[in-house]
Amino acid sequence: MKRLFTFGCSHTCHGYPTWANILAEEFDEHINFGQAGSGPLYAFYQISNLINNKEKWKLSEDDYFVLLIPEENRNDVVVDKGDGEQIITNTIHNDCEEWYTDKYKREFSPSDGLIKTTLYIESIVRLFQNHRFNYKIINALHGAYYQNGNRYKLYHDHLKNLIGHSDSLQTIAKEYTEKEIHYYFLNEQNELEWDGHWIIPIHLQFVKSNFDFYKETNVDKYLDIHESITKTNLFNLNEYGAKYHYAYWPNGGLYVGSQNKLLPI
Repeated sequence: MKRLFTFGCSHTCHGYPTWANILAEEFDEHINFGQAGSGPLYAFYQISNLINNKEKWKLSEDDYFVLLIPEENRNDVVVDKGDGEQIITNTIHNDCEEWYTDKYKREFSPSDGLIKTTLYIESIVRLFQNHRFNYKIINALHGAYYQNGNRYKLYHDHLKNLIGHSDSLQTIAKEYTEKEIHYYFLNEQNELEWDGHWIIPIHLQFVKSNFDFYKETNVDKYLDIHESITKTNLFNLNEYGAKYHYAYWPNGGLYVGSQNKLLPI
């Protein structure tokens, strides 16, 4: 059985279909470890735990693993929420100076996440290669407006040597020719609220650009969802983002969204 395992942030696991759901049409089963708001450390943690439990998952060369690297300066930390330890993320937008707090400016720099992410990706590549798994790693973003442009170029060039060339999701969005690249949803106050994620056709083009085995299986289903959202500004945001979500927790359990419970590893 061909299975697809996907990792990343909300650009990988969101309320409406992402590239991961579209690509999964070419597989028998899809296991999505993406987590909204998460950073590179979170993805590394999920991949490491999955491979550490490869016998339970019966991982094989038939499985395919794809990581869409989240924004590099998201700072993942382990906290105790009372019902168990979880990984949460302090999100830092590198293209918005006002998001840098005085504490962040004292204790970090825009290069901090680049160095850490490089180490995570190097380790992830070694894990996949050592176990002879089929994988692909792609950047979600392309470093536009990054404060330290020279540092980002060094990071990007080194990453390209590690994982090869791919078209980032942000690059695909930048080249999209239609006027609207985001959705607007009606909130509980019946007001239109902007969704900061790219529309389904951009995710579709991302898959076409990066996966040569993609055959556009059931593509009309996703274009119909896009048309429906565009016309109505409505969608059940739990349908894709929560129902089939998987996550390893630091307290030693595996959360399975379809069962809505934490299972022992």
